[in-house]
Amino acid sequence: MRFSITTAVALATTLVSALPQSAESVGNVTTLAAMIPAPPDAPTPPTTCPKLAPGPVSFKFLAENFPAPKPTDLYAIEAIRQTAALYALAIDGKAFEALRKVFVPKVRANYSDPIGVLNGVDAVIQALAPGLESFASTQHHLGTQYIHICSATTAVSVTYFQASHYFDPYTGIQNPVGPDRVLVDNAQYQDVWAKQADGTWKITNRNLVRMGPATLQGGFPTQPDMSAFVYGP
Repeated sequence: MRFSITTAVALATTLVSALPQSAESVGNVTTLAAMIPAPPDAPTPPTTCPKLAPGPVSFKFLAENFPAPKPTDLYAIEAIRQTAALYALAIDGKAFEALRKVFVPKVRANYSDPIGVLNGVDAVIQALAPGLESFASTQHHLGTQYIHICSATTAVSVTYFQASHYFDPYTGIQNPVGPDRVLVDNAQYQDVWAKQADGTWKITNRNLVRMGPATLQGGFPTQPDMSAFVYGP
């Protein structure tokens, strides 16, 4: 089907007239872009925040203090989750300087007995390193986790963990060790988070809350340095 010039001009005129009056020129990309509605904003974070600081809060009362989850900033939740995982990687890898990526410089961290309350990331590094270095290796397994975004820049989280502390190095799957050679700690981290100027999330307040006694069948093994033994978080 062929169109005459007159027909083509009439068709173009009809198309232009169908555009909103604000479009002064069909060829003006800026004008056309302005006609496209902006995507809806992300849901506004809640304005209330469960109080975990300075804490700790008994784990028996946590569930009733946290609201049911609602759609919120999933980017922030994932950033917090990944930073919590980075903590485990730093501890088990004995890369203690990497803890500066997890905690703010003036963090308050209560690691419970026997370490107690530490003020500042330098104090955290200085306190954790010696105790953890006394083990051949450790494994911190993060489990149940609840993250609550309180505002655009604040959040709280509770993360269950099981920490295994090995007295002997791995020498092959065919050489297992007895339960008296592994110290297992079952606890939770209660953390308060703040979004930093560079967009990362870091912990401003931490409480380690044990949910039961550490297990070590047969008591502590006899080792030359056990008099100064401190088991890590």
